[in-house]
Amino acid sequence: MCSTPNPDVAKQLDLPFVVLFIILNAFIIVFSKIPLWLRSWAFWIAPLSWGTKSLALNEFNGAEYTGPSPHDPSITLGQYYLDEFELPTEFIWKWMGVVYLVGWFIFWSIVSETQ
Repeated sequence: MCSTPNPDVAKQLDLPFVVLFIILNAFIIVFSKIPLWLRSWAFWIAPLSWGTKSLALNEFNGAEYTGPSPHDPSITLGQYYLDEFELPTEFIWKWMGVVYLVGWFIFWSIVSETQ
């Protein structure tokens, strides 16, 4: 089952989705600034947002960011950066991103094989 008559048309139709996923990855627009009607569904299905969360948690919880924040010495520099971008800080989110991306890959691999 194909949604387009040929691959050239399909390549033209993917651009809006790629742009949407890039905009909603939480680094260009933070979560609270995304319109509510997009925040409730598009942010959570965008694979780049899951990858961004996992990579940011991995980076900002590293040893390089354990010093005190210049704005609030009671938290670490990494915690400050995560708070600024409104990213979750729980450790589970790092692995949820990996699981989501692997699931995304498997889903689309299966869909592309059932033509």
